[in-house]
Amino acid sequence: MNNKGQSLVLFVLIIPILLGIMAIVIDCGKVFLCKNRQENVLDLALEYGLTGEKNTAIVDILDKNFDEGEHQVVWDDDKVSIVVHEKVDGVFSSLFGFSAFDVVSKYQGSLIDEKKRIEKVK
Repeated sequence: MNNKGQSLVLFVLIIPILLGIMAIVIDCGKVFLCKNRQENVLDLALEYGLTGEKNTAIVDILDKNFDEGEHQVVWDDDKVSIVVHEKVDGVFSSLFGFSAFDVVSKYQGSLIDEKKRIEKVK
C-alpha cells in the first residue's frame, strides 16, 4: 500500500480548522482589549471628573480617547452615568461580511460626602 498522500490530505483538512480557531482567538482578543481600554478610560474620567468642574473634565477625557466611538454623559443631581459604544472589526467580520462587534461599557459615579463611588453598571 502507498500512504504518501495521506498526510497531505490530513494537512489540507486541518488547516481551515486551525485558521478558524486563530481567527476566533484574534477576534476575542480585540474585543477584550477594547473593553479593557473602555473601562480604564471611564474609570479615569469618573475619578478625575467627579472632583473637577461639572461635565467638562469627563467630556474632555472621553472626546480625546474615543474618536470613532459614541459616548453619552448624563448628570442626575450628584450622580453621573457614562455609556460608551464602539464597534470593533474582527477577522470574521472583514472576511465574511458580518457586522462589527459591538462593545458597550456603562459606568456610574457619584460624589457623596467627599467620597467617590464608581461602579460598573450591567
